[in-house]
This record gives sequence, C-alpha cells and structure tokens, in this order.
Amino acid sequence: MSETDQAMALQSEQARYEANPRASAVHFCLSAAVALLEVSQALLTESADPTPQERERQWKALVAYIKTAGRSAYRAASILTDRQGA
Repeated sequence: MSETDQAMALQSEQARYEANPRASAVHFCLSAAVALLEVSQALLTESADPTPQERERQWKALVAYIKTAGRSAYRAASILTDRQGA
C-alpha cells in the first residue's frame, strides 16, 4: 500500500471512530476480550508433551493473540481518551 493509500485509510478509519466512538470502543474492547479468551483456551488445552515444533507454533499463536488483545485495548483507550477531550 502506498503512503497516500495508507494515509487515506487512516483518515477513513479515524472518521468512522469519530462518528460513533462508543461503538468503536466497544468493538475494540470485545476484540481484546476474544483474543484473551483464545489465549486462555490455548493454555488450558495445550498438549502435555508437545514436540519442539508444536511448542513453537503454540507460543507464536499465543504471542499473536496477546498482541491483538493489547493493540485492541490500546485502541479502545485511545478512542475513549480522544472523546473525553472533546
């Protein structure tokens, strides 16, 4: 994606958040919650004796879910913080 396309996508996304910040914040909070549930489920169901390849795959998946949760929670907080200042 070119810089211009990225800037346009960011502006479009920001306009959507500004149009309905509460719904956007709820969406990102729920996204964070789902990602953390995925982490919990993966930790509860992991095999007792995984191969090194399985263990690496599991940890990569956990890290991806945790990053998603953190980013989603951060975006919700940012939206709500922007709204509070308005």
